[in-house]
Amino acid sequence: MYMTLAVGGSALGALVGGSIARWIGITGPFWMSAVMMAVLMGVAWRPFGRPLLPCDANRREDGHDGRHDSQAPVAR
Repeated sequence: MYMTLAVGGSALGALVGGSIARWIGITGPFWMSAVMMAVLMGVAWRPFGRPLLPCDANRREDGHDGRHDSQAPVAR
């Protein structure tokens, strides 16, 4: 299944890349790919750049982090 999609994507990419190269020039597909990767980075930057939990999300109001005293590390 995935191999079929990969081969089909390669064929489609060759057709699109060939038409872009004919329209802009031989470096056209590379410039279009650079622009598309910059757009993808800009779109994906915010969701992947933010932390999953706020820094103080696992702190309770009394200042403890929710571990029992028996689980706390002990320095001896």
